[in-house]
Formats: sequence, C-alpha cells, structure tokens
Amino acid sequence: MAPTPSPLLATVSPDSIQPEAFAEAIWPAINYVIIITIFASMLVPVLITLLWFSTPTTCRRPIFILNVASILVGIGVATFGDYIILIEILNPTVQMSGSASTAFLVLLLLAPWVAKLVLFFRLATVFPPHLTSKLKLVAIFAFPVVVKCALEVILS
Repeated sequence: MAPTPSPLLATVSPDSIQPEAFAEAIWPAINYVIIITIFASMLVPVLITLLWFSTPTTCRRPIFILNVASILVGIGVATFGDYIILIEILNPTVQMSGSASTAFLVLLLLAPWVAKLVLFFRLATVFPPHLTSKLKLVAIFAFPVVVKCALEVILS
C-alpha cells in the first residue's frame, strides 16, 4: 500500500522547501540514525564472535539460540528504525503508514522483554531451580525483576 499524503503537509511542495531550512529540520533525525546505527553495529561483532567460537554442540542449546535471536531482534529493531527515519527524511510530505508505525512500536516494546527473557533463562540454566534453595533463587532473580520494575516506573 502506497503511503498517503499527510493532510497537514499536502499543501507543501518539495520545490518550496529551502535547502538550509530542510537541512536544519532533518538534523535531529540524522542524529538518531547515527546513534541507532552505532548501537546496532556493536551487535554485529558480538553475533560474529558468538557464531565463530561456538561448537556444533553449543549451537544446538536453547540458550545459544535465544542469544542469537536476541541479537537479531536488536539488529532488526535498529534497521527498521533507521528505515523509518530515512523514509521520513527523504519524503517529508508523505505520512508514514499506521501499520508500519504499529509494527515498529511493537518491536520496540518487545525487544527489552526478549532480552530479559534470555537473561532469566541463563540464570535458570546456571542456577537450576531443582538444585538451588528457594531463598537463593529469590535473591538471584529479585535483582533483575526489581531493576525492570524500577525502569518501568521511571519511564512511565
């Protein structure tokens, strides 16, 4: 489905935009693209290292698969975010579709939860619940839960 023109920007012609004003207007978006790309590029060597140094036995373990999935989700969210920002920069008079913004929002909100799920799975692997005392399990899992709850309270 082709993007629909924004009703607020429908009267603006691309020829009427001054280059200096356009450059100044897109500067914050360019900064976001640079920051998102830098953080995503940090995940690429981690993924390569993870794949390079793993043995066929470790590749079949669920924690390995979850680690790779978590890294790929991070790279995917960054790529999708860059794509959305660059489309907005290149077509300032065209409004982004609702389905694209909803998909990006869902990915953006689910990515931290996927990373936390992998962390809990790692903790459960290192400290098996059937071999660890209940008090020790509460002490181990309490910190990530408290940090996540505090982050949710701060951000809301």
